[in-house]
Amino acid sequence: MTVTVTDVAARAGVSRSAVSRTFTKGGTVSPEMRARVEAAAAELGYRPNPLAAALKTGRSGLVALVIDDAANPVTLAAQAALSAALEAQGRRAVLVNLAGETDPARAAARLGAYHADGALLVAAQLPAEVVEALRGAGRPVVQCFPHVVEAAAADVAGIDNVRAGRLAARKMLARGYGRPAFVGGPRTWAPMQERLAGFRSVTRSRDLELQVQWTEDVSVEAGQRAAEKILSRGGADGYFCADDRLALGVLLALEEAGISVPDEAGVVGLGDIEMAGWPQFRLTTLRMPLEEVTQAAASRLVALIEAPGGDPELAAFPCQFVERGTLRAPQA
Repeated sequence: MTVTVTDVAARAGVSRSAVSRTFTKGGTVSPEMRARVEAAAAELGYRPNPLAAALKTGRSGLVALVIDDAANPVTLAAQAALSAALEAQGRRAVLVNLAGETDPARAAARLGAYHADGALLVAAQLPAEVVEALRGAGRPVVQCFPHVVEAAAADVAGIDNVRAGRLAARKMLARGYGRPAFVGGPRTWAPMQERLAGFRSVTRSRDLELQVQWTEDVSVEAGQRAAEKILSRGGADGYFCADDRLALGVLLALEEAGISVPDEAGVVGLGDIEMAGWPQFRLTTLRMPLEEVTQAAASRLVALIEAPGGDPELAAFPCQFVERGTLRAPQA
């Protein structure tokens, strides 16, 4: 049986409005009455209804976690980390899956139905116009690991993609690989372009020709097809893959072609998903600073909920190089 405000009021010997004020942030109630109400609520197992509170105060305490790719390991990890970060700040997360959504007005309406105080977007495949509609729906929005970065118009928390590309190139070239290739996509995603720009800045400074192979999506199969295309053109000896799933596909293609990794070809990924550490892959990769990014995103959103306005902020964190088994040892 559901415990109601009326039940708590009767047990504590107070009015319904006193119970409501006790569980409303900023509500005026004496310390003695608060103690009586909280004791009665604990005894009965009462939990405030955030949606009911939203109708009264305009604040629900809920934050929408908007995703569009539940199969993405980074999305799943970010979802868990963001939920924990919000919980630590007195907020509760509600999942909103907009996979396949292309209509801006419908997307904004779906988000509005949850009465959330704000939204965290962990959605790499939503069209730019849908993202813009969510940002203009009358509640604070922070993008986490976005694929469209417009720092002048949006609050964003993610990784320093250019720096990540440079780090991958420097580590690869230090191991003696001199015929580099970049595998990434989709081509329209800003972070992919930034990772390429960072990687290319280093290879260009060494006067090295760089092969670039774009993919239509981010998957193991897409990485495998990309590597096969590069191999059909003569191949490369160093592959920087802008996502670990692409890197796993490249490894499979190289194995099928009889190319020894890391002796004949090296591979570096980005993300450090769980599969990257499996014994059959042992992928050398760049680890995303998930904890730092999600903490920054959650803190920024809560700040915007409490005090709307101000200039948008961009928080970009460096990746960490994770040595496993797909690059040779550094040259002396």
